[in-house]
Amino acid sequence: MALDFAEQHIIKENFKGAVVVLHAAMKQLLIGLQGNTKASEEEMVTFEGHPVIERIKRISADVLDVSVKDIEGKRKTQSVALARHCAVYYSRQAGIGVEEVARYFDRTHSNVSHTCAKIEDLLECDREMGAIIKLVGKKIRGKD
Repeated sequence: MALDFAEQHIIKENFKGAVVVLHAAMKQLLIGLQGNTKASEEEMVTFEGHPVIERIKRISADVLDVSVKDIEGKRKTQSVALARHCAVYYSRQAGIGVEEVARYFDRTHSNVSHTCAKIEDLLECDREMGAIIKLVGKKIRGKD
């Protein structure tokens, strides 16, 4: 299943996405080979969705105290919208293509581009919101 998912990335010439999928699959395989049946949720990879995007959505939701379901939905409260925007922005920062991010978030490619521009503006112009956005990024990179 992981190979099929990686192949989809390769066909779209998203080589970075293919490497991420293969790396996650190898990590999961190693966990199984080492007999570690108590792997943490962070170590387990699900291929129902894009493993990187799923992780980014989960971290964005946790930091902004909303649910992943909220991020996946259409609600527009400030905290939900910010969590969704962070998830979209950091998915793009992870090297995932605009069309692929749009598909996973059920948005258009132009909406993804607009969201990324909005987050960049917030990082540049709004110290308070920028700090929250940066906190999400730190947690995604595992630095907090």
